[in-house]
Amino acid sequence: MPFNRFLDTVLDGGEPACEPGLKEAMLYSLSDGGKRVRPLIFFALSRHLGHTPERYYHVAAALEMTHTYSLIHDDLPAMDNDSLRRGRPTSHIQFSESTAILAGDALLTHAFYLLSVADFGDPVVNIRLVQLLSSASGAGGMVAGQYLDMQSPHLFPSRELLENIHRKKTGCLILCAFQMALTVCNASKELWLKWTEFGKKLGIFFQLRDDLMDVRADVKALGKQPGGDDKDNKLTYPALIGLEASDSLLDELYKSLMASLHQEAAPVPVFEEILESLYRSCTATQMKLTKRAVEKIFNRFAQYNPHPQTELKYDSPFQLLIAVILSAQCTDAAVNKATPALFAEAPTAKDMVQLGVPRIRELIATIGLNNAKSRHIHACSQILQETYSGQLPQTRAELENLPGVGKKTAGVVMNVVYGSETLPVDTHVFRVSNRLGLVSTKTPEATEDHLIKVIPRPRLRYAHHWLILHGRYICKARKPLCGACFLADICPSAVKE
Repeated sequence: MPFNRFLDTVLDGGEPACEPGLKEAMLYSLSDGGKRVRPLIFFALSRHLGHTPERYYHVAAALEMTHTYSLIHDDLPAMDNDSLRRGRPTSHIQFSESTAILAGDALLTHAFYLLSVADFGDPVVNIRLVQLLSSASGAGGMVAGQYLDMQSPHLFPSRELLENIHRKKTGCLILCAFQMALTVCNASKELWLKWTEFGKKLGIFFQLRDDLMDVRADVKALGKQPGGDDKDNKLTYPALIGLEASDSLLDELYKSLMASLHQEAAPVPVFEEILESLYRSCTATQMKLTKRAVEKIFNRFAQYNPHPQTELKYDSPFQLLIAVILSAQCTDAAVNKATPALFAEAPTAKDMVQLGVPRIRELIATIGLNNAKSRHIHACSQILQETYSGQLPQTRAELENLPGVGKKTAGVVMNVVYGSETLPVDTHVFRVSNRLGLVSTKTPEATEDHLIKVIPRPRLRYAHHWLILHGRYICKARKPLCGACFLADICPSAVKE
């Protein structure tokens, strides 16, 4: 179950049942499409440390509910008095001030309920998670930061006070996401020290970026009325040290955080994507490409590689589908090492069904998440054999209904097999399109929708392959090869050498 769907159902089935009106107000703010940064951090670090994040939805939901409660209360007339949040009326405007207060209260208390009932196999873990969240969100953490933020117009402004506000108001809950992942993964002391330091620095980066966005962004980009900090005489980095110095500090933190990630033996792409998305959306020098520049980019792609192809190896549409399913959170090279033996024994859907889950798992043992993937491949093959006579369905909707096939996998198959003008977005496409200035988006769905609008129609057929190959070999996440890039003179993110 996707995490957002889990959030939609997280208030169901409790004893006693939640009051319908209160539940509506809670879900209104909880399910309004925020960035989910704290759950993303928790999931990414858990996965990086070798654990399956889906086991810990309760923890991620507790983080998001606590964050959402803080936003509801921040928006109240007695605090920031905001009428918009993420482009929608704030809770007290949509319902009433009293309902908003109670919805926030209920979200916070339900967060601790979720931590108390989660099954980690050891109740000590539950207790430790409750301690971490209560410390991060309470009188010495987020609430303390909110209090100081409200008092800041009446206090002597200083860098020390500002950093204390940001560390508590925003940084504590972000740091808590790291520490909760370290707890459930039973991480070593060395890992605790390293990721705690990274989490503290990310919290400052996050709030500094918010300070700058409040000055620069419009209502559409910010999701609320800009200029609120200045109107309320709040202590912020732009107010204290000026915009130029704030920009320089943001650059410094961004480079330092990226450098820390690049020292990891294995990449943590989600952290890199979060940093890049936040940084690019805020940078004063961000360049919006003209229609002519976009055409120039894709004309060059076509010049350098007129007919790009997927690097996955396959001999039939069915085999392509299986290879794409296997490629989730795995490199194409790793898939290509496993599939020859798999396809030798089961070249068709009928053969794959007869092969059975245990043998499929054995043949793909070198691929990550092989337990789930082997089940999905077998179930998918069974449906293809029984419903489609072993062939692939010809619509994206039908493909997405198959086990193990999501929007991205279906998009790849539609593009490669049927020549459809789809643009499935993976980590490479997301990174490259944002770096090039083709989009300024935060999710794969938004990225695909926007790319289809801006890319010239004659180039859509191969756009997915161009972007993914460019990200794989030139515009790398850790160290982009700007000096070797044939788009460096157009790219707003290129490092000039």
